[in-house]
Amino acid sequence: MIEPGWAEIAEVREPCGSYSCYTVETNGNEYVLRSDAGEERVRQVAALLNDRLNEVLATTNTSSTLAAAVLAAL
Repeated sequence: MIEPGWAEIAEVREPCGSYSCYTVETNGNEYVLRSDAGEERVRQVAALLNDRLNEVLATTNTSSTLAAAVLAAL
C-alpha cells in the first residue's frame, strides 16, 4: 500500500521548452512528467492518484498494478 496523500517528486529537471519536467516516484516506479503547472500542483495530482490507487487496490481483487492504475485514473 502507498502512504495516503504521498507523492515524491524525485527531481525537478531543467525546463523542457515551455514546460517544466519532473521525475515523480509513485508505487516504487519513476515517471518523467512534463507540465506547465507548478511543482505544488504536480505534487497534488500525484498524491490524488496515489490515494485513488490505494482505494482501488483495497476494494478490488486485482493483483495487476497496471489494471489498478487504469481504474484509479478513470
